[in-house]
Amino acid sequence: QRQMCIRDSNYIVGFGFITTITSLVQLNLFGIIAIIATAFITLGAALVFSRLTNNYKDEYGGSYAYTKKLNNNNFSFFVGWNQYIQGPILASTSPLFLATAASYLTSDNTTLWIIRVVSIVLFLILVLVTTFGLKLNKYVILASGIVKWTILLVALVITIYFAITQTRTASGSTTTNVTPYLIFSNIISFMYAFGGMEDVSTMAKDVKFKNFRKILMIAFAFIISFYFIFYIALIFLGNSLVIGGKVVSLQNFSQIFQIAFGATGIWLFIVGLFFNGVSTKISVNISMSRKVVPLATDGYLFHSLTKMNKKSEFKNAIWFNAGITMLSMVIFWLIPLLLNLENFFSSVIELGSVAFLLQYFLTFIVALVLEKRKAISKIPMWEKIIYYIAMIVIAASLLVYLFPFIVAEKWTVQNTIILVSYIVFILIGYVFKWIAAYNQNYQTHPTPVSYTHLRAH
Repeated sequence: QRQMCIRDSNYIVGFGFITTITSLVQLNLFGIIAIIATAFITLGAALVFSRLTNNYKDEYGGSYAYTKKLNNNNFSFFVGWNQYIQGPILASTSPLFLATAASYLTSDNTTLWIIRVVSIVLFLILVLVTTFGLKLNKYVILASGIVKWTILLVALVITIYFAITQTRTASGSTTTNVTPYLIFSNIISFMYAFGGMEDVSTMAKDVKFKNFRKILMIAFAFIISFYFIFYIALIFLGNSLVIGGKVVSLQNFSQIFQIAFGATGIWLFIVGLFFNGVSTKISVNISMSRKVVPLATDGYLFHSLTKMNKKSEFKNAIWFNAGITMLSMVIFWLIPLLLNLENFFSSVIELGSVAFLLQYFLTFIVALVLEKRKAISKIPMWEKIIYYIAMIVIAASLLVYLFPFIVAEKWTVQNTIILVSYIVFILIGYVFKWIAAYNQNYQTHPTPVSYTHLRAH
């Protein structure tokens, strides 16, 4: 159980939270509202997934596996595919994030495109490594996780040191006009920092555990403590520092490494990104295959995705996920290029978080219905209250974020892209579902061969 707690924390905590938490700092103390709301949602998710996983230990699929117990095929498929598309969408942010970090070293467009191409090649290599089985992957994840955590802890120490010792030109007072939309959109963004809490449940069949709730609760306590300490340190750090008599405006977290170590600092930051990518991508590739396989087993996707290789790994499902991820990367590279959009990285994160939150909301409903049907053990009232409050926060966040005119905010091109992109990714799933159903029907009832055109000899 101790190993699973460490693995769960390592899977969830990554360099992505550094990107999202810096946007919260602009809200100053109002950012704490977003952190508390996001943490509350994650607590509810940890409770509901641990309860359902303890009831259904021998199944792949996470939310999809639980939803199947309701015997509603259309609803089950929607939940399963919505759960799956989060991975390919968020995986496409890695090249965007690497290119953003590299932009602090160079502004040469050719170099940045080389970095993007190298990111794709790296991704494909990691997909190949993933097919070698869990035994090898756990050592690769451990090794890369050690490097990642070393750099993350260095980042925390540097931030605390600067917050205590350096002269600040701003005390952290917010310069942004804090609105309900800004708070709710930051809740959506910061969900990226907690993403993965539920993914461990999709791999429940691969691991041995006595009490999944204990695992998730320990991981949750560690993660929220780490984030909160980091946030408080960033608040005290302020918006800018006086270094060597010069005012340095902090716009990106990599600048903290640069201030501490010079040009070497940005390289250190990029090394952290690299090993974070290795650790995360292998974990995601494994968990994503466990989301695909149940859908294929039930006939919603191609049956070939259920096959294992000699290493007992779902090789076809892993490469299927790689293909969808590559499509996602291409889409989310072309959109900002064609429309000349800045800071599109955050929009892609928010799109993935929309799918996260919808999955949580639907899983809460599934758990409550299963309890009502006495398919799972009785849920204590205090836990139900957490479910309901989390559902209210999720519903409010999604409505305000997807339809900003509710709080008198202007509709932007990013709003259109996110809504349309989500619908397109859902429709892709239904296209696969239709093709799989057509193939099954063809194999069951093949078209009779006509011989009337043949000439008798």
